[in-house]
Amino acid sequence: MQHIVFRASSIVLLAVLCGGCGSGSKYPVVTGLVTYEGEPLPKIRLVFNPTPVGNSAVAGPYSTGVTDQEGRFTLETRNGDGGAVAGSHTVGFYWSDIGVTTLSSLKDSLREVKDSPEDAAKIESLIAEVEQKLKSRPKLRHDLQTKFTVPAEGTDQASFELTDLP
Repeated sequence: MQHIVFRASSIVLLAVLCGGCGSGSKYPVVTGLVTYEGEPLPKIRLVFNPTPVGNSAVAGPYSTGVTDQEGRFTLETRNGDGGAVAGSHTVGFYWSDIGVTTLSSLKDSLREVKDSPEDAAKIESLIAEVEQKLKSRPKLRHDLQTKFTVPAEGTDQASFELTDLP
């Protein structure tokens, strides 16, 4: 009888341990590299928006990833699953640490606190910091996009070379 209990508990333990076996995601894994002038580009947020097919308004959840110091990224869906929907995507590129509206929002805030010199000084300092970061980086427009097709088997070759924009 002890042998049967041991075997049953072993099977349960094995099932629990292997619950994470396999890819663990219902979407293909997508990793890649973002470069600028041939060099890795850190702090870039990529947003992969799947292209709807036929009469469908939505092709699935979008996926995002942020480049590390080596310019590498791994996608995760908005639902927290690893990977991206297989098929065609529009890919957008943004700074992960500076939002598209950050500078204009700070300037709006500065106008609102004109009666408080201390608050105005803090906001002016933040504006100068953001402007300095933006000056030292490639110019990314908020509408910078390209196309990419995610293969059903996934890929580790989703690579993008960004260039300065006029």
